[in-house]
Amino acid sequence: MTAVTASALEDNDQLKVFQDHEVDLLLATADKLYAEDRRWQLWAVMAVWSGMRKGELAGLQWGEIDIEGLRTARDRLWAEAVYHYRQGTEWWLDPKMQVFAEA
Repeated sequence: MTAVTASALEDNDQLKVFQDHEVDLLLATADKLYAEDRRWQLWAVMAVWSGMRKGELAGLQWGEIDIEGLRTARDRLWAEAVYHYRQGTEWWLDPKMQVFAEA
């Protein structure tokens, strides 16, 4: 997969990206709208953070998600976080991730 750069666009094309406040609003809205069925909220999160197109997201099946791999990664990340916390490493939340902390 290659990234699209402004120089790769045709003269009449425009690169459209969400601003930080737009991402925050989109995710907060999805969180409220889909509180009863978190799958749709997850769909919005994946759309924002993965860069998948709507057709790619629509074709994604739950069976294609490596749950065990995610659990392993989660456990590894947690162990690393605990280690750095105990070492006194300074940390802070990225403003984009603050949305998740406040949910």
